[in-house]
Formats: sequence, structure tokens, C-alpha cells
Amino acid sequence: MRTLILMLPLCFPALPRAATHADIDSGLVAHWTFDETAGALAADATPTAADAHFSGDYAWTEGPQAGAIELGPNGGGATLDMPSAFDITTFSIACWFRCENADSFRVITSRNTQWQDRQWWVTVWQEGYSGNPSGALVFRMSPVSGTYVNLSSTERVDDNQWHSAIVTVDSDLGEARLYLDGQLVDSAAGFTAPKLPSADAVISGDESNGGREFLGAIDDLRIYDRVLTEEEREALSTESRRTRVVQWREIGTDEDR
Repeated sequence: MRTLILMLPLCFPALPRAATHADIDSGLVAHWTFDETAGALAADATPTAADAHFSGDYAWTEGPQAGAIELGPNGGGATLDMPSAFDITTFSIACWFRCENADSFRVITSRNTQWQDRQWWVTVWQEGYSGNPSGALVFRMSPVSGTYVNLSSTERVDDNQWHSAIVTVDSDLGEARLYLDGQLVDSAAGFTAPKLPSADAVISGDESNGGREFLGAIDDLRIYDRVLTEEEREALSTESRRTRVVQWREIGTDEDR
């Protein structure tokens, strides 16, 4: 008797071109994977070492890109090390988020001292508050001169489902764009470079107002010093639960900083 053995090739889905390491990491200022499982520190995966120091109501959970940080109803958030690293006027911000409700402004990330002094402000808009649709994804920025930038989705995102958010700001062209789940939802033009406030950048919350911490979860937050391409935006908006290979580095104590 002869045994017939069939050898079938293993097939893997092709990743977008921009998902290659060399491309997708180009221009990264900071990247928080939130793949930690304990402790109060989310390490920046880039040489910038802009680590996030969490306090308040937070926990480690699962997200679209492996681990994620969960922010609870009693207010949790993080300040970021190396604030001068974020003195960039052309940039992109990309992340995944899952928002439980819009009973208040649910700020994903911000760098500002007051509302007239925002380098960036990415939030889920408060229910019933004027200016934008309730529960919408909103980006705001204060330029040195020109029109105040306000970009908003029309779709609600306070549905406790995972969404991809990407903001791009090109100060040379005076253009800003907001993408939700890979689709362009709003844009603005005709402004100068954003103001660079003398403030820490934060994850979850707003240094100018209390009670605006995020409620839900955030995953794979990235800040670039350039505008992402269409292929890169597509790659970052594609859900994947790939196992990550993390490059570890030694993190000093508070006394070392």
C-alpha cells in the first residue's frame, strides 16, 4: 500500500506595504504599545524614552494590537516624559480607542495649557455640548495665526466598540485631516504652525480642565513628526492581534530622571 502525502504551502495574508518595519517606524517620535501587564508605567517603544506614568483608575487589558490600557470611571491618565520631544509642528497621531460613553469630554491625548493654547487635543465630544455632534471624534489645534482648527466626525464613537483614529497636521501646507476607521471624516486648511505650549503631553485628560479623563480603553498610540501616507494609514487602521516582539530597555527609577 502506498501512502500519498500532500504537502500544502502555508498561506498568510499579505500585509500592506507600509506595514513593513522600516516604513511604519520612520519618523516615530513616540509609540506606546500598552503591552504591559502590571505596574504604572507604559514604556515608549522608541529611543525617545517618553514613558507614560499612569495614576488613578487604570488597568491592563486586551486590545486590537495585543495589550491595551483601560481607563476607569474614577479618572485615570498619564503624563509623558521628554515633553520637548513633542515640539513638532508637522505631525501625525494614530491610535485605537474604545469609549464607553460621552457623559463628559473623553480626551484620548492632549498637549495644552488652555483651550486657546492647544498643540493637539483628541477627544470624544461631550453629550449635549455645543460646537460638535454629541459623541463625535474631535481634533482641535491652536495655530500661531489663522483659523482655529476644529475637525469632527459626524458618527458617534461612544459605542464601546474599537475604533481607529488618525490625525495628520502639515504645517508647511497648512492642512489638517481627521480619519476615523480609515476614512477621511473632516479636514481644514489655511492655518500656520500650531502653538507649542509649555506643558506636558498627556494620555487621557486635559491639563487645562479636570474631569475630562478618558473612559474606556486605548491601544497602540503613536506620534510621528511627519504626515502618514495613505498606505500607512490603511495599515494602522487594520485590526490585528499579532503577537508583538518587544525590544526591552532598562528603565531607571524616579531618582534617575
